[in-house]
Amino acid sequence: MSKKTSPAINLISDFKVGSSKGESYKKFINYISTEKNKKNVKKPDIENNLFDKYLDYMSIDRLKKKQGYNKENVKKRTTMSFNSEHEFIEAQEMNRLKDKFQEANKKNHVMYQDVISFDNQFLKDNHLFNESLDKLDEPKIKKATRRMVNQMIKDNKMDKDHTFWCANIHYDTDNIHIHIATSEEKNTRKTIKEGRFKGQYRGKRTPTTLRNMKSTFANSINQDIGLMKEFDKLKKEMKDDVKEKIKRGKYHSYSIKSILKQKKDLDDLVKKLPPLNKTWSYNSKEIKPIQSEIDQYIDDYVSQFYSESEKRVDEILDQQTSNYRRLYGENSKYNDYKKNKKERLKSDVGNAFLKELKTIEKEKK
Repeated sequence: MSKKTSPAINLISDFKVGSSKGESYKKFINYISTEKNKKNVKKPDIENNLFDKYLDYMSIDRLKKKQGYNKENVKKRTTMSFNSEHEFIEAQEMNRLKDKFQEANKKNHVMYQDVISFDNQFLKDNHLFNESLDKLDEPKIKKATRRMVNQMIKDNKMDKDHTFWCANIHYDTDNIHIHIATSEEKNTRKTIKEGRFKGQYRGKRTPTTLRNMKSTFANSINQDIGLMKEFDKLKKEMKDDVKEKIKRGKYHSYSIKSILKQKKDLDDLVKKLPPLNKTWSYNSKEIKPIQSEIDQYIDDYVSQFYSESEKRVDEILDQQTSNYRRLYGENSKYNDYKKNKKERLKSDVGNAFLKELKTIEKEKK
């Protein structure tokens, strides 16, 4: 049985409904307007930074219970707040946002409260967090947050032009995490018709909305890790190698016997291919019967020219399989990931081989 891996990303979601008395958001409003945490703000590498407040709008008790929490050793600090428009929210803009939250509170609007938390080891494994330098790749984390909030606004059928939010990154538990607060200037929520909460705006989001939020965040992080960009680059190099070796008739051996065998094997393969006026596509029904022979020829005579690339491809796919499992869970199809990518790679290399071979055969005719 495979060892269970800690989820790379957790999403904890909640909401508050505003109060005309101004009490419901009070903790949040007071916190972002106080200077008591001034010394803990992690300043960005920019000059003349005026901002000295940060966002902390909801209790992290559930987060502490969900993950290991070492009160003695954690770093008590946070980054500057950000949102869709600002990479770093300065004091004037923060005060404007505070007023908007206060106004939404008085109108009894819903405020969504979300926390994204990370397995720090996943961040380190994928070069998103350098623990020795205490440096997080914030641009990628912020981009994923923005994409997630945009997806939530869409799925939750909110008016994007009258929805506002802010977030920041915290280091006050053993796991780096992001707090996000979202509310509306103009309410789009339905009113509860009966029961204990009759008359309040409905804040509960659907399971689909919450799943999409997490998967949108995870997809963004996965894309930005950069492994698949390297994979695509290697694939292109392998395809170019195939075309170059076939075009120039490069041989992997200087033995006359081996060279003659390679020529014969290629001639035999060409005889089995469709006429030149037909499509030579690796996955076409005409090619399917001899796919294995094409693969064998490439393995025997071409792949050794890019063996290092193939080795790196396997390393990338193994790491991506692990990432897939940690990002999308034990029940995801992570076991099929490497197999599917390898099949697609084989198809792309096979098509590159056939395309160049067809060009050569046309020139011969």
